[in-house]
Amino acid sequence: MILFLGSILLMGFSVFAFKYFSFDSSPYIFFEEGNEHFKRLERMENTYGRDFKVFFMISAQEGDMFTPENLRVVEEVTKKAWTYPYVRRVDSVINFQHIESQDDVVNVDSLVTDEVLENPELLAQRKQIALTNQDVVKRLISEDGKHVAISMALTMEPEETQTPEAMDLVEQMYALKERIKKENPKLDVALVGNLISTYHGTYAIGIDLITLIPLMFVLMFVLLAVLLRSISSIVITFLIAIGCTLGAIGFSSLFGIVFSMIAMNTVIICLTISIAHCIHLFVAFGKALRTKDKAAALRESLMLNFKAVSLTSLMTVIGFLSLNTSDLPPAAALGEFVIRRRYQVLVVTGLLAVIAGALSLNNRLNDRLVETLREPHVFRTDTRLVDQHFGSMYINNYDMDSGEEYGITDPEYLNHLDQFAAFLRAQPEISSVLVFSDIIKQLNQKMNNDDPEYYRIPDNRELVSQYMLLYELSLPMGLDLSERVTPDRSRTLVIATMPTMDTHLNIELDQRINRWQEENLPASMRVGTSSISTIWSYLTLNSLRNSIEGSFVALGLISLVLLFVLRSIRYGLISLVPNMMPAIFGLGFWYLYSGEIGLGLMSVTIITIGIVVDDTVHFLVKYKKSLHDTGSKEEAVRMTFH
Repeated sequence: MILFLGSILLMGFSVFAFKYFSFDSSPYIFFEEGNEHFKRLERMENTYGRDFKVFFMISAQEGDMFTPENLRVVEEVTKKAWTYPYVRRVDSVINFQHIESQDDVVNVDSLVTDEVLENPELLAQRKQIALTNQDVVKRLISEDGKHVAISMALTMEPEETQTPEAMDLVEQMYALKERIKKENPKLDVALVGNLISTYHGTYAIGIDLITLIPLMFVLMFVLLAVLLRSISSIVITFLIAIGCTLGAIGFSSLFGIVFSMIAMNTVIICLTISIAHCIHLFVAFGKALRTKDKAAALRESLMLNFKAVSLTSLMTVIGFLSLNTSDLPPAAALGEFVIRRRYQVLVVTGLLAVIAGALSLNNRLNDRLVETLREPHVFRTDTRLVDQHFGSMYINNYDMDSGEEYGITDPEYLNHLDQFAAFLRAQPEISSVLVFSDIIKQLNQKMNNDDPEYYRIPDNRELVSQYMLLYELSLPMGLDLSERVTPDRSRTLVIATMPTMDTHLNIELDQRINRWQEENLPASMRVGTSSISTIWSYLTLNSLRNSIEGSFVALGLISLVLLFVLRSIRYGLISLVPNMMPAIFGLGFWYLYSGEIGLGLMSVTIITIGIVVDDTVHFLVKYKKSLHDTGSKEEAVRMTFH
């Protein structure tokens, strides 16, 4: 009774602790504070603004986007974007700041104005500029002119991305998308960005919690009804499962643990562990009840399962180093089959394991940041379309330090910057590069009668300073250089865009860029990328490798514990085989289906190992006892499965 009341009290306290529950579906939650890549990203965002973006792509089904009608739509979306909360900057072909000169007088103005839209000849000229300007093409307009982008930069903290205000903002954007499509049937609209991804991640978790988890409950308890055939057993199992799950989440929240999309597997883990233990207890209880009263049957069930349940709980703790969990009910028919055909089962299973093991070694470790959702999900479809026409789903930022205040006007620094930009543009993976040195080169050309010979960095530092001052004074509010230049004019940000790519290719590109910097740039300008996609690639590769290593360590520890508890080296070594087999088979068949292992699949693999570990422990503990009682191996197997 004391244990019962104590359990109820703890469950009530854990429900109270739910008020501290916190969920974060953004990638930021996966990075530790000490991670060097992440520290670099934080420094960049603290200097230039948080790297939260939303990207509208408007596409013409016929012709191109450079018609007055289509550009009016782009203008409308550009203006509307400025009214949204959190938005600090909006860029499009409409407000791109174009540099013109006449008689050595420089004018900086929006690329597309009302005057341009009303003048077909001028519109054709601006279209040509847009399609040839490397700051515009593949960034704000596609190479064929059929697709244009409206890019929004937002000022918000990662924890703000899951607030009701942020969710409402995304829904407003989707409402605008649908309205544009309805009013302009010849235009298509796509909406992407890390804020949009966070919205859908949060929404997907919510859908799972209100649909898949209840469905899982229903299926589990249908199976329980078939197995246990006892309403009281089912109700007790249900209450224990709910209590364990609420307790785990509640106490975790109380200790400040923030849940991520992967951490939400806690619900499934707790349910399966608690239900699996209940099944073992109730099956043994039902069997003993045939010959004994309830008290004696319960006592026998507890005595029979105490060691196994305690061991599996310990194994789960060990396995949690690799995200382990457990579940699987006994099956008497399977036991009879194995007894009758044990040699055939051994040979066939062994051959299949060898084949599956050989196939599993061919899987590649890979996890693309923007592919957590699958097509035909609207976000995944929009992402593919934007990647196809702009190749800009991955963004690499390089915070280039001159080493002194106002050092960015130093011609030597600018030439190094220009060389770095040229190298980036020469890489086949990179779609576009935005660099401060291009502005100075354009100004130098415009100030010299638009002579192409002067499209270079001036040798005079004072002249560069004058160009920069002239340019900044010409920029409208909200479109200044603060996104790319520090207030003390000591550093500038180089921005490179690229399409979604495999983990190993992203890391290979990053290492190639780092090698070039080491060989060609001064020490102050040798900086790694400040990019969530590249950091994610390193995190993914390290996490996947560590998970694989951790799984083997966990299996070794589990076998070691069994060796001491069962006092048998043979049982400890035997346990490795059934614990590893399902993962080997699963990864082997996965190679035939996909060939790529991501964080999600690795979590499933580790959880599967945990499930099998549970059954392995129960089987070996009960088999040893039955073998001791009967002296017959076949009868021991039969009793264990029953």
